[in-house]
Parts: sequence; structure tokens; C-alpha cells
Amino acid sequence: MGFPIFLPNQAQCGTIRVLDNKRNAYSEDVENLMITLRNLIESNIETAFMNQILGEENKRISDYLVEIQAFSRQSHHLFIL
Repeated sequence: MGFPIFLPNQAQCGTIRVLDNKRNAYSEDVENLMITLRNLIESNIETAFMNQILGEENKRISDYLVEIQAFSRQSHHLFIL
């Protein structure tokens, strides 16, 4: 029994599987548990992706703020002169 794991862009990145050395009929509870585990893994992957995106966006905004502050200081000096 296996369930694919997808990235946020819907690309498949792996599979969570139950392996046994003999044929086995798994109960609906086991199947639901595997689906829940798969969903948790996908949620964690999505959180990691979002943290990376937010980190990059935060850096971009911080850099922009530094530029604005530098411009503000330069503009202030121009008005004083």
C-alpha cells in the first residue's frame, strides 16, 4: 500500500508505503492513518517552502527599508544645506 507525497507545486516527491513480506489486506483504519500521515508530511513540506519564500521576501523588504532610510538621511542633509 502506498500514497504519493506531493510538493506544493503538485510535483510528486516521494511515496509513503507500508511494506510487508506477504500479501496483507489492510483495514480502512490503517489506510486512513496512512493518508493522515501523508497529509502531515505534505503540510510540513509546504510550511518549509513558505518559510523559505517568506524569509526571502523579508530580506528583500529589509533591504528596501535600508535604502529608504539612507535616502531619507541624504534628503534631510540636502534640505539643511
